[in-house]
Formats: sequence, structure tokens, C-alpha cells
Amino acid sequence: MKKTFIISCFGVFSSISSLCSAQNSLFVGAGIQDFSLTEKDPYSGQQLVKEQGAIPTIIYGLDWLINPKFHLQGQVQQSYGVMPYDGQTQSGIPHQSETTHFLTQGMASFGFLPIKESEIYLGLHGQENIRNVANKNNVYGATETYDEFFLKVGLRQQLIKTARQQFHIWGELHALLYAQSMVDARTSDDVTLELKKAKAQAWGFDYLYHYNHKTDLFIKGISFSHHYQESTFADKTIYGQPTNFYLYQPPIYFKQHSLYAGLSWRFD
Repeated sequence: MKKTFIISCFGVFSSISSLCSAQNSLFVGAGIQDFSLTEKDPYSGQQLVKEQGAIPTIIYGLDWLINPKFHLQGQVQQSYGVMPYDGQTQSGIPHQSETTHFLTQGMASFGFLPIKESEIYLGLHGQENIRNVANKNNVYGATETYDEFFLKVGLRQQLIKTARQQFHIWGELHALLYAQSMVDARTSDDVTLELKKAKAQAWGFDYLYHYNHKTDLFIKGISFSHHYQESTFADKTIYGQPTNFYLYQPPIYFKQHSLYAGLSWRFD
């Protein structure tokens, strides 16, 4: 999910100076996120769980160009939808169900533009995903809440700039600061697992069309992928009583590919 979107103008033609007089903007849009989650056996690498589906998403935020060299941006994405669940029970019996995901992602970044076509930025990325696997076919599901927090560094490059259009591409690397999964297994006591050995990266593009002197149209594509190879272990208990079993998170892989369209409103 990246997440830097500069909706600003550097007037290059005197004939459009009034169009580009405002440097700051509010933006809002809507689109679709292709979300996938895969869990694998830590020893064999065999797939244990697969969830994938297209879920509706909204995006909104603020861009603030402090001056031609420095830029602040804040952005929120929220997605909600239901997708198929293809997995198995603890005994290895195949099981199909459905999963509801409510995903909120928030990002903030501070950028430096050594030249007006390029931006280097640092930022934070946080997200919470409430994942609800439905009870189905006499098998209990579970509700898991994933909370994640990353530090990110990114590079953004302008490729096209005309009187009416702008096009940027960008890429990011993420370093994990904190991640956990809170699990309501429904048949046992709740547990919290810390997620470890993370890798994460993002890339995307922004297309901007200057509709009039205050309003822009944008199309935005975002690809964010991250995974965890390990987690902590927690004893499985029922009403506080031990069961001689334990819970852990198998290696888990997330991929989120999003496409948005929307409006931005420039202001002084």
C-alpha cells in the first residue's frame, strides 16, 4: 500500500500559472483492492490456507507542500468485504468457508525534493485487519485481529508533466516496528501472538489530470506485499485450564493490489 501522493503543481507555463497557484490539496477516492492471504506449513512449505478476493475500498487524505523542497502527506485506506476461505482443520481435513475482512491502513510521510521531479521520503505505515473466518459445515472458525506498524523509506519520480497532466511512479521498502495477532479461537481462550521475521515492500503510480483551477482528477495504483516467517507460541487453554496444545501463526503472506479513482481539491 503505498502511499505518497503529491497533488501539487510547479508552474512551468506562464499561461497556466493561475491553475497551479494552489499547492496543497485534500483528496478522496474509491476503488477495488485485490486482497490475498496465504498460510504455509513452516516445515514442508505446503499451503494450509488460501483466501483471495476483490473488496471495495475508499481512500482519503491530505497533501501539504511546505515549500518547493519539502512535502508532508497523510493518507487512510479502508476496505471491507467477504472472500472464499480454502483451508483445512487441525487434523488435516479440507475445509471451505468464507472470510470477512475489515482493513484500515494509515500512512504519513515527510519528503525532500532535491530536484522538482524527484522526492525521497521517510514515513510510517500502520494497519489493522479484522479477519473473521465463518463457522461452517460443523467446523468453528476464528476471529483474528492483525495490528502492524512499519517504518518506510521511498523514492518517487515524476515521468510526465504537461499543462494538464502529471504521472509519477514510486517504490518503498518497509522495516517492521511491531506486529501481533490477537486470536479468538471460539472454542478456547483468547491469545495474542507476536509476529516475527517480516519482509515488506510497496510500489505504485499516480496519474493526475487538472480539470480546472481548483479540482483535479486522479487514478492511483498501489501494490503492497508483506509476510511473516515466524511467531511466538501460546498455550491453548479453555477457561484457564491447560489442554497440552499450543497455538502459533504459520508463515503468512499478504498481498494487496489496489486501484482507485477520485477527486482532489487544491487550496492555498
